[in-house]
Amino acid sequence: MSRCVLADYSELAIASSESVELYSSSADIDSPLWTAAQVSQWAADRSPAAMMLESERAAAGTSIDRDDPKQCAQASLKQQVLADLAMHERDRAAAASLEVYYRIVGLGRQRQMLVEAMAVIDQLTSMAVEAESLGLSDEDPGDLRRQRLEAEDQLQQLDGGVEKLRLRLSQLTGRTIEASRRSILLSPLLMGDSIPLDEEAVAVAIAQRSDLRALHTLSQRLNAYTLPAVRDLLAAQQPGLGMVTQIARRLALPCLGGPDISGQDISLRRRQCHQLSEARAEQIEVDVRDALVDLSTARRRAHLAGQRAELADASAQKLRASIELGRAPAGSDLLIKLEKLAAQGDQVQRQTDEAVGWVKLRQAQGIASQSMPVQ
Repeated sequence: MSRCVLADYSELAIASSESVELYSSSADIDSPLWTAAQVSQWAADRSPAAMMLESERAAAGTSIDRDDPKQCAQASLKQQVLADLAMHERDRAAAASLEVYYRIVGLGRQRQMLVEAMAVIDQLTSMAVEAESLGLSDEDPGDLRRQRLEAEDQLQQLDGGVEKLRLRLSQLTGRTIEASRRSILLSPLLMGDSIPLDEEAVAVAIAQRSDLRALHTLSQRLNAYTLPAVRDLLAAQQPGLGMVTQIARRLALPCLGGPDISGQDISLRRRQCHQLSEARAEQIEVDVRDALVDLSTARRRAHLAGQRAELADASAQKLRASIELGRAPAGSDLLIKLEKLAAQGDQVQRQTDEAVGWVKLRQAQGIASQSMPVQ
């Protein structure tokens, strides 16, 4: 008899290193039906990192002399770059919420199968106890009772994992904990279309990633007017850049006052912008290719799990015919049903992995907050 009822759930809860303030809204309780699109939009809208960048962007336009072209140019550049960086943070928040969402959906389906499997074990246990009392079987019901305890343990792990995910969803979306606990997640597991080719996926990422666009903007708009702003923004992107010039200016070193030195500084900053852009593009390509490997692996495993579920279903149909002819021992149908539930639970877990794989790919491409392909 198989001892595996459903998959282990202990590793399915998402651990987050980010600390996000909990927000509350009295309207949440009145709207318990949540879709993946809603959740991702809520998370994007209330991303703490994005909101701080937006605040900084707003501040860049204040306390400047609007008749001074240099100050206006610097403020305009800062606002454009900070807007792109805020967009990047919103996309990351949307991706995080979607990953949590689909894991909760997957665990919910697995929980249903686990509860059904526990009911089957109870039926088998009752049959074994009755057969033992009548002296019709030497099989020890204790094995089934151990299976039942293991299933209960899995159920506790699953419920604990879901509770953590619900808390995380509350943090990401800004909805209350109670609303997150009571919400009904309507969207099915994401099953995307054909997986894109590596070069196509990378090309989308290079074109869409707003953090890379911010670096390109620095290089394109670098001139004598915007040089101080570029230094500040480079230092924010890569700690240490621009430090020498800032220290020298604070010390009022005269060597920094000439136009030749300024021209050299512009050339230096342009090289730094180019180097940062190249490094970011290389990392984006690595992230996209890694995500494609994970997604392809998840899809193949989901396909194999589907084949196992189909085999279990075929076995159940054959056994059903044998039972009708009186050729199968009592309880055989329940054993096959238990095996079938285990196969289906494994299939759902692999489908969840594939859904999360799609989210991670789209995050690497910078398009997680956009509408997602659904089959």
